Amino acid sequence: MIRVIVIDTIPDINLTVTPTNGCTPLVVTSNNTSTGGALTYAWYIDGIYYSNAAQIPNQTFTCPPGNVPVTHSIHLYVTNHCGTRDSIVLITVHPAVLAQFTPVTSTICQGGSVTFTQNSLGDQLTYAWDFGNGNTSTTAGPHTQVYNTAGTFTVSLIVNGFCGADTVTHTVVVNPIPITLITPPVVTGCEDLTVNFVNGSTVGGTYAWTFTGGAPATSTAYTPPAV
Repeated sequence: MIRVIVIDTIPDINLTVTPTNGCTPLVVTSNNTSTGGALTYAWYIDGIYYSNAAQIPNQTFTCPPGNVPVTHSIHLYVTNHCGTRDSIVLITVHPAVLAQFTPVTSTICQGGSVTFTQNSLGDQLTYAWDFGNGNTSTTAGPHTQVYNTAGTFTVSLIVNGFCGADTVTHTVVVNPIPITLITPPVVTGCEDLTVNFVNGSTVGGTYAWTFTGGAPATSTAYTPPAV
């Protein structure tokens, strides 16, 4: 009598996953080259059963907006009648970079200040501020800046992170301090005197004229009618 004895081996698992570190959305390829007789497979993605095939399609992993990367996993179990072996691979997915700060727009008076607060997204961030008033910074902030000159200033923030760079710009409008200057062509005269007042005040404000004993008695125009 002849008997055939087949000696099998415990599965030799071999799982390759690439890449294992990258930016959202990250497409990952898995390659199973495990060996052994009569193998069965069980794949788990992020701890959830996925497939019993020998190979699985590419997986796309994401990271929600924020400042912290997310860790995903691919876990493969290989089994035959001699036992089970498993391999788990961790994948780190980094958030997208988005530069942002507040306030989006600011209107202040000459000599006033604005506080800029960044809430940019991404990880491993560095910062490059230009406040438009001659000042710059490479720290996150908040930053309080004084604007001593009237005009419109562009404030920019460049953010660099693991997943690249992004730039955002906002504006600061600085209004001049109002100056009141009126010139009457005459200051004395006879009854029923008509006066045309010349307004040399700052242009662009609001105006409130009062003409005591005159007609009209008030005006809100930059150049009032003859009184």
